Amino acid sequence: MSSAEEKIAKRSLERQATFQKLEDKLAALTSGDPQIKMILQLKFMDLRDKLQKGELKSVDVLRAYQVKQNALKPSPVKNKQVMALPSCSAKLMALPSRSANDQTTLEISEEIRGTLHNEHTLALEVQKRLNCVTEPILEAEEIAADLDNLEDKKGLLHGIPISLKENMELKGYTSTAGLSCQLDVFLEADSALVQVLKAEGAVPFMRTNLPQTMLTIESSNPIYGEVANPYDQTRVPGGSSGGEGALIGGGGSLLGIGNDIGGSLRIPAALCGICTLKASSNRITLDGTFAPTHGQNIVIPTNGPMARDVDSLVVCLKALFAEKSFTLDPYLYPAPFRNEIYEKRRPLTIGYSFSDGHKAIAEACVRAVNLTKETLEAVGHKLVPFCPPRVGLAMELWLDALFGDNGEELLSYLTVRDWWDTNVKTRVCVHLVKFIVKFIIRNILVILSSLPSVCSSRNLKKYLSRVLQRYKTEFLKAWREANIDVLIYPAFAYTALPMKMINELISGISYTALWNLLDYPAGVVPVTKVTADDVRNTLSIGEKGEFEKNLKKATVGSEGLPACVQCVGLPYSDELVLRSMKEIEDNVKFESSI
Repeated sequence: MSSAEEKIAKRSLERQATFQKLEDKLAALTSGDPQIKMILQLKFMDLRDKLQKGELKSVDVLRAYQVKQNALKPSPVKNKQVMALPSCSAKLMALPSRSANDQTTLEISEEIRGTLHNEHTLALEVQKRLNCVTEPILEAEEIAADLDNLEDKKGLLHGIPISLKENMELKGYTSTAGLSCQLDVFLEADSALVQVLKAEGAVPFMRTNLPQTMLTIESSNPIYGEVANPYDQTRVPGGSSGGEGALIGGGGSLLGIGNDIGGSLRIPAALCGICTLKASSNRITLDGTFAPTHGQNIVIPTNGPMARDVDSLVVCLKALFAEKSFTLDPYLYPAPFRNEIYEKRRPLTIGYSFSDGHKAIAEACVRAVNLTKETLEAVGHKLVPFCPPRVGLAMELWLDALFGDNGEELLSYLTVRDWWDTNVKTRVCVHLVKFIVKFIIRNILVILSSLPSVCSSRNLKKYLSRVLQRYKTEFLKAWREANIDVLIYPAFAYTALPMKMINELISGISYTALWNLLDYPAGVVPVTKVTADDVRNTLSIGEKGEFEKNLKKATVGSEGLPACVQCVGLPYSDELVLRSMKEIEDNVKFESSI
């Protein structure tokens, strides 16, 4: 058995033990309990109000959401092979636990060795629920109890249970991004963002699942398995913040934190029918956020909130755009939340696009934009068409930036002895091959034209920066000529895909990655659901290639899934984007069926 298998096997058992410990604490509670039922039915602002007034205790709210989360765990595997494995698990449980400083290798017998891989694989194949949580945070009850004893002023998020994507660093835990090499790297401190949330009274209570490396949008990894969509468990929740999307979309959390470098907040929000905002860069701290792509700084990732409504996002961002954040991270843009922009209700000139002009789009996503356009026109805004220029070029630049070091940093985490998730292996290999071919062609052209060489990563970075700056100038010119304040745009190219189809449709990411490349704030808000007419209309679109063919295949059976829109603004107009999202939410009145 490889070192990776040993680490994953041990982590699997530790995870089971942690869930069991929480279940034992909650044994006497059920979601049918009157108080728990009442708490779970409260919207964010109503719950927050009761916590601020002391009408509810933080501990009681925490327990309600812990109970709710229990319903979203994977079901026990009903399979003879797997049901026969407890003896294997018992033997592993008897092995000595390993501390952060203990680098010894586990000795596992051949008897155990032969069953571990089957246990993991079969669990993925037959899971019936969401598998959106990697582990509960057991210290949450102590944090909530301390809040209940507070006599001082309460923070903006006092007593609110909050879920965290697994790559958000938390003291005493590991942040793996699905990589086994990170399983024995125990963290010594909370990330700056977690410190800010705790200072404002939030109660971190669950850590959520994600794809290996966080560079794909089907949330599965060899350590924690695959996440399912809350609307249809045969479909994906998106990624990389897929566990967050599924947990919040399924009602197991009111507010969570994920991150985004190409759509990792917005794609799961769109596929799970919730709200999010990818803020402008350097408005939310990245300090203490693990990612295997931090080696490049052309496309800057961002952390951000995910929630069931826009009000939740606003309160969370007021907490994050604040003095404590600026103190902990001096590189942040030191601007507090600008309430005067968010609350101002002047009529806007709003652009709209039904497509990015680069990739085909499902008809439900087109109709979502049109519904939003008509709704905003009806309440007094001016809507004008907007065509984003050269999105194909933008995607080339985005990919070149992420793999500008030939994937060296990423591959340093994915050793040949590691377990690679199937989606990751396919995508990473494809991207690297494409990049190397383009790199060679570009270098040949440079030599033939006697221009300075761009062979080195340093010179490639300079090349990309020059081309990107020209593209940003071109895009801003188009925006200014349209004279728009914000843009209504498809949230994504399609709604939730069936599992195992993402590699055929990954290029739909052009609808979200564009805004990372430009560093424009972009939020997602749900507006409608897929209808039978939407499916029929998608099936009737012309086929220019494999993308359209697979889009049609993925659309079959998608009735009832959420369809969202994306709202985009110029850099640092985050509050204006949120204001537009709130107007859409208030006037369209999307109703979740979960």
